[in-house]
Amino acid sequence: MAPITSYNYGHGNTERVKETVRIFTGSPELIKTACRSLPLFMTGITIFGLQRAIQNTFVALGQARVSLFIALLRKVFLLIPLACILPHFLGYKGVFLAESIADAAAAILCTIIFSRKFPKILQKGPGEGEAKEP
Repeated sequence: MAPITSYNYGHGNTERVKETVRIFTGSPELIKTACRSLPLFMTGITIFGLQRAIQNTFVALGQARVSLFIALLRKVFLLIPLACILPHFLGYKGVFLAESIADAAAAILCTIIFSRKFPKILQKGPGEGEAKEP
């Protein structure tokens, strides 16, 4: 469902987004809520790619611990607390905004981590990172 929904939403095809949601439910109220909530949920996805690229770069450089921290940062350290706190202030919209805020905050923090660690990793050179050969 997510690929179809995001593709059509990105292309401005809101009718197709509504059709996709209807496939999974016949409830007009749920469809209406989903159509209002998707834009809130999707706002952070544009910057999410940056976080994933940095995370994958750390894996490629043998920095698995840093990559794991980045993965946990977004979903555990940011998203869970935000999803618990924001609904108290924003209602159900807070749950959807939590995802976007977590994505954006993680991307910013990842960029900071990357800008500090990447030059040091390159200075050390291959074989001097986390990964150890058996």
